[in-house]
Amino acid sequence: MSHSTEFGRVFVCAHNGNEMSLSTSAQRQMIGDGRMTSEAAAQALDRNTQIALQTDWTAFSEAEQMKARRRQPYVKAVDDLDFRVRDKAEHRKEAIARAHATSPIPLSKMPSLVSVNRWWKRWLASGRDIRALVPGDAAKGNRTPRLPKWVHEEIERAIDEAYACDPPGSIAAAQERARDLVLLRAHREGLPLPVGAKEIIGKHVVKRAIARRSRYELDVVRYGRRQADRNAAMVGAGPSAERYFQEVEIDHSVLDLLVVDEDGIVLGTPYITILIDRYTRMILGFSLSFVPPSWVSVMDALQMAVLPKEPVIDRICRGRERPEKDWPVVGVPGTLFVDRGAEFRSVSMQGCEQALGMTVVDLPPGGPEKKGKVERSFGIFNKKVFHRTPGTKFASVAQRKKNNHDAEGQACLTLGHVRWCILHHIVDVYNQEKHPRTGQKPIDRWNASVDAYGPLPGPEPETIGQYVGVTPVRKLTREGIRYETLRWNSNALQALRDRQGNGDVVVRIDNNDLSVAWALDETSGRWIPGDLVSGDGVDGMTLDEFKQGRKARRAAESFDADDELSKARARERIRGSIDEVRKAPDKRKAPRPFREDGRKAAEHVRPDRFDPEASALPMADHDMDVAPDLATQDARGPWRETVLPPLAAARQPVTADRSPKIDDDEANAASVETPEPSPAPLSKPPQAQPFTITRRK
Repeated sequence: MSHSTEFGRVFVCAHNGNEMSLSTSAQRQMIGDGRMTSEAAAQALDRNTQIALQTDWTAFSEAEQMKARRRQPYVKAVDDLDFRVRDKAEHRKEAIARAHATSPIPLSKMPSLVSVNRWWKRWLASGRDIRALVPGDAAKGNRTPRLPKWVHEEIERAIDEAYACDPPGSIAAAQERARDLVLLRAHREGLPLPVGAKEIIGKHVVKRAIARRSRYELDVVRYGRRQADRNAAMVGAGPSAERYFQEVEIDHSVLDLLVVDEDGIVLGTPYITILIDRYTRMILGFSLSFVPPSWVSVMDALQMAVLPKEPVIDRICRGRERPEKDWPVVGVPGTLFVDRGAEFRSVSMQGCEQALGMTVVDLPPGGPEKKGKVERSFGIFNKKVFHRTPGTKFASVAQRKKNNHDAEGQACLTLGHVRWCILHHIVDVYNQEKHPRTGQKPIDRWNASVDAYGPLPGPEPETIGQYVGVTPVRKLTREGIRYETLRWNSNALQALRDRQGNGDVVVRIDNNDLSVAWALDETSGRWIPGDLVSGDGVDGMTLDEFKQGRKARRAAESFDADDELSKARARERIRGSIDEVRKAPDKRKAPRPFREDGRKAAEHVRPDRFDPEASALPMADHDMDVAPDLATQDARGPWRETVLPPLAAARQPVTADRSPKIDDDEANAASVETPEPSPAPLSKPPQAQPFTITRRK
């Protein structure tokens, strides 16, 4: 490409694009040397050569590079000929023969004059670029489509229906759909099927057709635009801070590990929450529990991160070996980066944010790379610790099948033991290893930052303690506070009950310490402690461990069919007895098992009184050493007479004004023979004197 000026013409260098002004004599010299070509000659190059000139030299294979190097001596020999004899065939043949004899890497057979002329013209038109000598082997062969156009149309339709669809399909499903569509259209329109194929279409035809399509457009249809953007987006190194505790990331994950309780019952897979410092890569705190991601686990991990670590280490180790290294992490994060989970939007989280003076920042959804530092730590724990532990579930189904691992059968670690392992890995391993990104150990980078900016004071335990744990509402009674079969009580709680009476109170229970529960005194605004008084076996357990253990034990209980059947029969008998009374005509009568021959139901317990004046008699002696002389009893209770005593046994006559009036009919009835009385008692109590009623004539 060139244009005229008053000093000559301006040309563009084919190598670097620079412009140069050449006089007429300079142009003649460059044309003679073959160092000047026209733009039309460059555009006349075949497509394969144009593509090769746009390809980086290192992108060619070793075989292609070697062929180009072997061709270069031949074209160089022709190019070195004097331009006055260069177009002579005999001179070119001599040059080709000399190049073949002297080349360090000659071709196996000396090339013909026609081939060298073709290479030289292509090489010269490209500005003597060795890439023009690369053979176009990829362009060789028959380029005529083997399958007719209508078959390709059905293949594209199958991709749309069975692969690029919602829900997304597989390549195998698209292959099967394409085969069916080709068969149906051939039958419907009378079209011939491809001749000579073992199958209707090749097994890689659909896969190649998918590869020719835009990956982004396919992902938009299959997974949605958000996921397609994530797949197509460039992932960088992620944000970083300038000092320790300036920016902190927090997130949750599930451990690939099954844990058991003290009795060996499998409790399940725990959740882990981790806080990590962006600048130093130091892990600040963690929480391990069966509680799904919630503000309870967030506060538990945050409390460990901001407070001194000695109490935490004492609680986790509890009779086990302590870490050898220090964990000098204490302070409040300046900015806490979180995802858009509900636990980070709770009222308690907002109150904790204000109390500690930090800023909580919501990261946009669908961007895990924005908190990639904490995401990477989850993979470290799973791969370096728990994938080598009995009870691991591994990360994928393929790994489980490959390793043939029985996770439930080999699970042996309790939640406390797993928490101890995590503590030791953080303090003695992770913090002491050189980080690949920073090139420093996290502990060294932390100490250097503390020395440069000074130590940060930690908050008071009471400041964050009020946000840690569960805060249910429970009744405060004389028995104290009950929650999940646990009970707390103290003199201070009873004093609170005396002031406000039995009623509901807000209770705070620390997930990591069940020995004390706190009740809120709304009058003074203080938390009143109560000691654990019932809950054997919970020493050293967290609240979620206790809950999960109860749940697992109930699930592990076997069903006793005989015992349940016995209880069902007993309940049925009780129900039948109640229904019998309910359906009786007179519900006031006692049921039949308690009625005896017309007597009152309680007659054997409270018999009728014979003497209306017996209460006026003097009391008899109560000698407890002498057994009382009682009447004999039958099977139904104390015996009593059914007829009146003889008339002659009257104690004293009854006066006229007190004697009952008896008519003649009653007197005649008295002479009628009465039934045989029941056997008389062997003796009478000494204090009971017999009496009779005299009949007045």
